[in-house]
Amino acid sequence: DLAVTNPQNLSTCNTGAASYNFDLTINNEAALGIDNATYDVVYYESQADILANNPISAGSLNNYPSIGGQTIYIKIFNYSW
Repeated sequence: DLAVTNPQNLSTCNTGAASYNFDLTINNEAALGIDNATYDVVYYESQADILANNPISAGSLNNYPSIGGQTIYIKIFNYSW
């Protein structure tokens, strides 16, 4: 089993904006305590997206828009196999 540090919950103050931008890479390999040479973290908007292999695009990870109250799912791939 892979030991992983719990990811951080991302939050912001409600200023009345229609959406807010989040840096999802705060929960990257280093933050999760895993080796980025061996593992890759991939981010998804839903469990259905995980099953369909439809990740959030890499270009959106540093500035991901959300209206709030959203769960982002991560999947960790092992590339050493």
